[in-house]
Amino acid sequence: MDRRKTIRLVFYAAEACCCYLLQTLPLLPFERGGLLTAAALTVGVFENERTAVLTGALFGALADCACGCTGFFGIAISAACFIVSYLYRDRIRTSVITVFAVAGTAAVIIYAAHYMIFRIIAGFPEPEVCLEREYLPLLGGTAVFIPVFFLLNGGLHHRLSGKNKGAGSF
Repeated sequence: MDRRKTIRLVFYAAEACCCYLLQTLPLLPFERGGLLTAAALTVGVFENERTAVLTGALFGALADCACGCTGFFGIAISAACFIVSYLYRDRIRTSVITVFAVAGTAAVIIYAAHYMIFRIIAGFPEPEVCLEREYLPLLGGTAVFIPVFFLLNGGLHHRLSGKNKGAGSF
C-alpha cells in the first residue's frame, strides 16, 4: 500500500472517531449515526469498493455503538458504501448534486429499513411519533452533512491521489 493511501485511511479513521464523539454529544438533534452515515457514504464516492466497504464497516460499527444497535448499521452502511463506490467508479459523474442525490437516497433506504425492522415489525408503541421525533430529524441532519463531508473527503482524495475520480467538482 502506498503512502498516500495509508494517509487517507488514517484520516478516515480519525474522521470516524471525531464523528462518533460529536454524535454522542447532546448538542445535535439526532443521535442514531447521522454524521457517521453521511461521512461513510461520501468516502464511498471517492474510494474503490474494498476500501469503501472497510471504512463503511468502521463507520457503521461506530454508529451501532452510538445508538445501541447490534450490527444493523455496520452491515447496512457497508453495503451502501459498496453500492455507492460501484456506481461512482465509472458510471456517474462526481458532483455535489449527484452525491447529494445518491447518498441521500442510500441514507433514506438505510433509515427506512431500520424503522421498519426496529419500530414497525418489533411492535414499538406509536411508531408514527418515533418517525416524527427521531427519524425525520436524523434524515434532515444527514442531508445537511452530506455536502460538507463531500467537500472534506473530496478535497482530501484530490490532494492525496495522483488521479481525479470523475469529471465533476474535483
